[in-house]
Amino acid sequence: MESTPSNSSPSPIDSERADSERELTDAKLWQAMCDGDTVALGQLYDRHGGLVYGIAFKLLGQPEAEDLTQDIFLKIFSGSGYAPSRGSLRTYLAILTRSRAMDRLRSRQVKARSLKRLQRRTP
Repeated sequence: MESTPSNSSPSPIDSERADSERELTDAKLWQAMCDGDTVALGQLYDRHGGLVYGIAFKLLGQPEAEDLTQDIFLKIFSGSGYAPSRGSLRTYLAILTRSRAMDRLRSRQVKARSLKRLQRRTP
């Protein structure tokens, strides 16, 4: 009689299959969202919002991380975000979030330099 361990971890093949199914589901949700389905947007947010927020929080801090997370999902829902044709949606969102966070950091630096210049000019 063969016994199987009850606490066995999934094989790499099972993990790849789960990743593949998830990507397929992400692709279907993405398409539905692009067709105006707000439920699909909510499901994508539930699935990937933590990732987006986590990256934004590390780079920007709490208040701006919340704002950027909302901006990212509004941007992709409005269609002004690029739709990933290959690769995972998770990777796309991570890169997009990092890029937008870096834009905000650069903007902060420009504002700070401008403010310093103005303060030096003011008697």
